[in-house]
Formats: sequence, structure tokens, C-alpha cells
Amino acid sequence: MNNYHRTSSSILRLTRTVAIVGSTCFIPALALAHHSMGGKLPATFLDGFLSGVAHPVIGLDHLAMTLLIGAYCGTTRQGLKPLLAFVAAGLLGCLLHVARWDLPRAETGVAASLIIAGLVACAALTPRSALVVSVLGAAGVLHGYAYGESIVGAEATPLVAYLLGLSTVQAALGTAMWRIARPVSGEALQPGRLMLLRLLGVASAVIGAAALA
Repeated sequence: MNNYHRTSSSILRLTRTVAIVGSTCFIPALALAHHSMGGKLPATFLDGFLSGVAHPVIGLDHLAMTLLIGAYCGTTRQGLKPLLAFVAAGLLGCLLHVARWDLPRAETGVAASLIIAGLVACAALTPRSALVVSVLGAAGVLHGYAYGESIVGAEATPLVAYLLGLSTVQAALGTAMWRIARPVSGEALQPGRLMLLRLLGVASAVIGAAALA
């Protein structure tokens, strides 16, 4: 019982922190989402790597999606396959943008993906793993295409570094949230974990709706 209360208290503190940081950073984060290097194109390996690490963090829409996927995978015991599918598909989407493929209304798709994922999380729906992987893979392409905006035209070295930083930070953030949200083996789902998932779901849906407005 003491472990239960400690876990619930930790999750509650985390959710409050997420809510406070999100509310204070919402507007500037959206504004800076594609300008992690001050609008300049990365020119070195370090520039590319730092830009890749920063992009999913300063872009609140991308950050919300990554955290939500991690929490969803943990809470619903989906494992890390959906998260990895999202990250891998994001690299593909980014390369499509770099190759100057036209993906119409990608930003609208990103916003829509946040709304849909948020509603699914709030309802705690648990479709088959294959469906989750497929849907998040499609969403990953859209988010990755948006990521590619800040690296189009870069040389090969900063481009590779950007993709490395991008995938590393997304996988790290999502996995960290997955570890926080997943129940211990054989343990029943605790209300605090479900509340965390729904809070992130609401936040994601609101961010998506704001981007569409």
C-alpha cells in the first residue's frame, strides 16, 4: 500500500509539472518549433545533432505526441514497438521533406494526429498492436515531414547528425514515459497511471485543436 501511495504521489507531481510547464511554454514553443538554431541551417555535425535534439523538445506539439505515445504504450502494456514505429517513420518523413517530396497539408495532419491520439488516450482504448503500430507509423511520417523543414538544404554531415539527434531524443523521452506509466509485471493498473495518460491525452488534443484554429 505504501508503494502504491508513493507511486501515485510521484505521478501526481509529474502531471502537475507537465501541466505547469506546458501552460507557460505553449505559445513560445509553437512559435519556435522550426527554429531551434535561430532559423539558420545547421552547418556542422554538432549543429545538426543539437538541432535534432532540440526540435522535438521546443516544438510542444511534437513533445506532447512523443510523451503521449510513451505513456500509452506503458499504460496499455503495448510494449515499445508503437513508439519505435513512430520514431522510425519520423525519419522517413524527414527524408521525404529533405528530398523535396510534396506532402500536402502535413501540418494539418500533425494537428489531427494529436487530436485523434489524445481522444484515444482519454478513452483508454486498446486496439490490436498491429493497428497501433500502423497508425502511429503514419503519424510519424507526418511529424517527421514537419521536422524536415529545418534541415532542408543541409549538407550530408549535419543531416545525418540531425537524424541521429532527432531519433535519440524521441526514443529517450518516449521510453522514459513508458517506464513511468507501465504497471509492474502482474500489477493491476493504478488510477494514477490512468490519470497521467488521460491528462497527456487532453493536453495533446488541446494542442492539436489550437494548431488547427
